[in-house]
Amino acid sequence: MGLVVPQVIKQSPVIFCDFDGTITIDEVVTEVWREFAPSGWVRDVEQMLAGEKSLLEGVPAVFARIPSERAAQIATFAKQTVKFRPGLEELLRYCNSSSIEFIVATGALDFFVEPVLEPYRPLISRVISIPADLSGETIRADTVMACETCALCKAKAMDGFDRAFRITVGDSITDEHGALASDVVFARDRLATIMRDCGRKFHEFDSLLDVRDILRDGYCFTASDRCV
Repeated sequence: MGLVVPQVIKQSPVIFCDFDGTITIDEVVTEVWREFAPSGWVRDVEQMLAGEKSLLEGVPAVFARIPSERAAQIATFAKQTVKFRPGLEELLRYCNSSSIEFIVATGALDFFVEPVLEPYRPLISRVISIPADLSGETIRADTVMACETCALCKAKAMDGFDRAFRITVGDSITDEHGALASDVVFARDRLATIMRDCGRKFHEFDSLLDVRDILRDGYCFTASDRCV
């Protein structure tokens, strides 16, 4: 039995999957900052997680302290140190065989996200990330898809998919807007807490095999379960 999509939804299912802490086990952005950012970045992260500083303020500010000339080193570092969450390939192959579009939506920067995802790129429909401008002295995050709080708003990433059955897979505060705009949510860690706090139904997962198995078994919630 495959994923059952309500008849009122006329388009196929689309998964919007987070990168940091979801596709990957560790937060790649955090590891990049730990290795390459000047001192002070930890305080920025603490303020963002506490809601004292928005993601739109914090993420570009930390990258702006890193020289552009280190971009190639960062990409290599990310590729060499990344650990993918178990079940990624199985989930991607299931989606491909079941006509479920798989989109990666991330608030990380394109110049290291794309190289990290390269082994799985043929199975991924699209990668939506923050474009990096490396032409200046330091790295500039081009926040073209920002909202008032997010450097890349995952609800905005869903523009054009209004009639699709939208599925969010994520783990953190960066996924909140996308989750609240979705028909089905798979959540872990901080995102799971957010979903519980707003009374939103969701599927909790550990490995991405959990996501694959729930989709494959055809168990999902309908749009009436949205938390508005």
